[in-house]
Amino acid sequence: MRLALLVMRILSCSALAVRATRSTRISSSRLSMAAKAAAPSIPDVSLAAAQLSAPTIERFVPPTKLPSKWVVFSDLHVRADTLPLCLQILRSVAAEARSRSAGVICLGDFWHSGALLSTRQLNAVLAELNKWGPDLPMLMIPGNHDQAMRGDPSPELHALTPLGLALPGNVHVFSRPTLLDDALWAPYGTSEAQLEAACAEAAAACAPTGGLSAVFCHADIVGGLMSEDRAATVGLPPAAFPAAPVRVYSGHYHKPHVVAEPTAKGRHIRYVGSPYQTSMAEAGQQKALLV
Repeated sequence: MRLALLVMRILSCSALAVRATRSTRISSSRLSMAAKAAAPSIPDVSLAAAQLSAPTIERFVPPTKLPSKWVVFSDLHVRADTLPLCLQILRSVAAEARSRSAGVICLGDFWHSGALLSTRQLNAVLAELNKWGPDLPMLMIPGNHDQAMRGDPSPELHALTPLGLALPGNVHVFSRPTLLDDALWAPYGTSEAQLEAACAEAAAACAPTGGLSAVFCHADIVGGLMSEDRAATVGLPPAAFPAAPVRVYSGHYHKPHVVAEPTAKGRHIRYVGSPYQTSMAEAGQQKALLV
């Protein structure tokens, strides 16, 4: 899928002030065994890092034909005080995608706190996404805020899993480095060595059909703007990504921008940014979708 993405401004939203926001044992062994048998499998955290470090990448074959155009957003940060606005943004994203016969891409941090996912928020989001239907697919990767264990980046244990399980017809979540057509997807927690190996394998796999065209990720990238005037000095080096003309699109930093030279090292790295001002620190920033 060739992804030619152009920046499109959307309506600015008001700056939001950030608000500080007994288990029962079953004695019956029979009931315990039945519950274990019925429960869906949960990724083993102790295995997640080893699974992600495997040199191979996943290959995703969509069950139905996917669109050739996409509307991209990132860093929605759904939480109690932003839920109404986030639902409004999801409706706007869906409308924009439908008007262009496009699909939707979310590059991580859909939730603000994947470790403490609210039932009310989950139900509201599921109800909204359920309206989209299978003709409006959404591709997602987990960000650090989506992950269930903050400070322990285990990419396969995250709060996007309920969305994929509840809406398998239109929500597809990539929890490991994954190749879809000519685009590579890398979730938060992918190391420099893992990224380089995944990019090399993806490039080799795509070589017979025109080459790798894009990398989608959620990452700290050296040179990315963490705020208006503060650039990241730690994280993935730009040189870990393929050189242009391959395009790199990332979530994580909230200001929409392209990493500047000479730091970019000949790489085209664009941060999508958040679709609204998530804190007073972002007041006055122009927000965007990628179309």
